[in-house]
Amino acid sequence: MDAMLGYKDERIRLGWFSARMDDIFGYIPARITTAYLLAWFAVKGTFAPAWKTMVRDGKKRPGFNGGIIMAAMAGGCGIRFEKPGVYTIGDGTRSLAREGGAAILSAVRAVTLAFAATAAGTLILLAWLIL
Repeated sequence: MDAMLGYKDERIRLGWFSARMDDIFGYIPARITTAYLLAWFAVKGTFAPAWKTMVRDGKKRPGFNGGIIMAAMAGGCGIRFEKPGVYTIGDGTRSLAREGGAAILSAVRAVTLAFAATAAGTLILLAWLIL
């Protein structure tokens, strides 16, 4: 909703509420995703650059949810995300188009599987406790 209706011009009233709700409802999932990413990069041996970039660049992106995820990903994969004139996240020398795609897909797959396993384990445990 933020990207579709969160205008910063005279239409600000049109999407203000939906953009704020998008930020509020995404707050906890963004932090959980970042924690899973940092755990993945710890396994891969790139935790230190992921953490350093997340702390340094996590607030460069407008909004307070996407920046920390992007910064952790940029630091852990050794790439740089850039929106000219708006932000530059990470200081990697590899470009996303040239070399970063495979590393990002690997991290996204690992985090998705880890979260699915955690959710399934939690549901199984809850079902076992209830029955």
